[in-house]
Amino acid sequence: MLDFNIFLESKPILYTLIFLGVVLGIVWLLSIYWVYQDIFKRTRNVVLQVISIVLAIIFPFFGLLMYSLVKPPLTLEEKKLQILDEKIIKKQLGGLFLCPNCHRSIEDDYLFCPYCKTKVKDSCPRCDKPVDKKFLLCPYCGYETRQKSPPQTASSQNTNSKPKKKDKS
Repeated sequence: MLDFNIFLESKPILYTLIFLGVVLGIVWLLSIYWVYQDIFKRTRNVVLQVISIVLAIIFPFFGLLMYSLVKPPLTLEEKKLQILDEKIIKKQLGGLFLCPNCHRSIEDDYLFCPYCKTKVKDSCPRCDKPVDKKFLLCPYCGYETRQKSPPQTASSQNTNSKPKKKDKS
């Protein structure tokens, strides 16, 4: 049978075991600190924060492994940067146009959507360039594509009242 008292009576082995215990304790405390710092950078969910820290405390090294598996992949800062990058890319791809019916990406100068056959733009009667349906005039040649409707007033809504003519007498 193996007697463990021999290991404890030998000073070099005893000091080595104490040293390893101290090193493992420091690594465990540092892993708890790292989990504490990291989880607050990754989520604002209090439940997930508490569970992560408790796992790191209760299960010294296995808890760190479990935390690595369940932690959110991006920090809050990285999420913000990703959203900004997506906005920048969408802005740089400004030439893309979305069909109002099927919401697919089509070229900016298409008059019809090739996917759903919806008319997305009108063509200018003068220069035949594509003009958005909302525009009042063609941005290329200045031709008025739609006539402005005059604003409705209270007097113009009353159809029975006719404007009085002034007599020259």
